[in-house]
Amino acid sequence: MFLYMAEKAGHYWSELFDIEKIKLGTGKRQLVENGISIPKYKITVPQELYDYE
Repeated sequence: MFLYMAEKAGHYWSELFDIEKIKLGTGKRQLVENGISIPKYKITVPQELYDYE
């Protein structure tokens, strides 16, 4: 969630992370039912958060 929010907020340092080198685990994290899947971070977030700019 931290990595997703850092990228979404536009923090310049979030581009410095090599996501392939960060172990996110093997399972997906579902914060809400019927949300939007973010495959890059293996999470499901609420539609409102996904749409928020």
